[in-house]
Amino acid sequence: MTKKFKVVGNSRYNHNFEIGTIVEYVRTYPDGVLCVIGKLKYLEGRYPQDVSPVDLEVVKGD
Repeated sequence: MTKKFKVVGNSRYNHNFEIGTIVEYVRTYPDGVLCVIGKLKYLEGRYPQDVSPVDLEVVKGD
């Protein structure tokens, strides 16, 4: 099962997800930045983006 997060901010990296979007974990870089995949604000489809951990909240359950 893929770990899921809710986007709660956009303080770094200008990730282009809307606040409240549910995204899926892809990988963690050595500096702690997470790569997640989800639907962007202005594009159709799902795309990976780098997001700071402070801008994500773990979604429990599912």
